[in-house]
Amino acid sequence: MNKEVPETKELAEMIAGSISAFNSIYKRYFRSVYANIFKLVKSPESAEDIAQDVFVSLWQNRSQLGADRPIKGWLFVVSYNKSLSFLKSELKKSVFYIENYEAFETLLPQESTGEEALTRKIASLEKAIETLSGRKKEVFTMCRIEGKSKTEVASLLGIAPSSVADYLKEAHKLIRKYVKSNDVVPDMILLIASFCI
Repeated sequence: MNKEVPETKELAEMIAGSISAFNSIYKRYFRSVYANIFKLVKSPESAEDIAQDVFVSLWQNRSQLGADRPIKGWLFVVSYNKSLSFLKSELKKSVFYIENYEAFETLLPQESTGEEALTRKIASLEKAIETLSGRKKEVFTMCRIEGKSKTEVASLLGIAPSSVADYLKEAHKLIRKYVKSNDVVPDMILLIASFCI
């Protein structure tokens, strides 16, 4: 991030229509958005396309964003929703391999639509992450939201990769516990599980 321009100011400028602010946000977050999508779709080409689509959505929906809220959560949830839509689409293409497709499809979470549902998911995720203690929160954010590898995080924090894995495992348990105990929308559990591998 450009240290001279706080992200809230940059986000406000993008919301107002600044292409240079959008480009700065794109450069900062594209890698982590792509990494999170790739974890789900397992295809470099598809992950690239979906990531591009996430940023197109960011630009198109910029007027609905709040400059005081972290953009990471929005990107995280939108990339998950678009990845899930892609996977559902791929599943439908191979429907003839599944004898009882309709019964199988009911096992998948329904795609949320609308700004209200998206805002609710982002707020739930942010609250769940806020419940984590210092190092668990730091490791979870770096690995799962910023898209850094466990090795990279271990190097940045000066800890062993096995410690990073332990912190992630604990963070995953605590977030799932929070999600279950707070009646968060059902596909939130799948969202957390998908990115906590």
